[in-house]
Order: sequence, then C-alpha cells, then structure tokens
Amino acid sequence: MTITRRSLMIGAAASIPLVSTIRYAGAQAAEFNYKYANNLPLTHPMNLRAQEAVEKIREQTGGRVAIQI
Repeated sequence: MTITRRSLMIGAAASIPLVSTIRYAGAQAAEFNYKYANNLPLTHPMNLRAQEAVEKIREQTGGRVAIQI
C-alpha cells in the first residue's frame, strides 16, 4: 500500500477535531487522554508527522490534551 499525499492530508485533517479549545492549564495532568493507532511502524513518516502533531496539540492546549501514539 502506497501512502499518498492526499491520504496523509486526510489523516491529518481527521486529527484536527482533537483540538477543541486552547487554554493554558499549567503543569497539571492531562484532562483528555486519547490514543492514536494505525498499522504502520513508529518510524514511518506518517507516524513521525503524527508525533509532531501530538507535540503541537499538547503545546497549544497547555497540556490539557494528551495523545499517545
């Protein structure tokens, strides 16, 4: 199976609803915990970009949203 730019963008767009609010929560535990999974190895470019997205989401939500890959 070949990963196309289109399927990568669809996957990225599907993860956008995870970020519903942007607030600063300090150094508390995450209020929302999610798990993201697919059938690709962690070293696959899609998962590397997903990890970057997770870090951005954590940063923009002030740690309220935690996503495990």
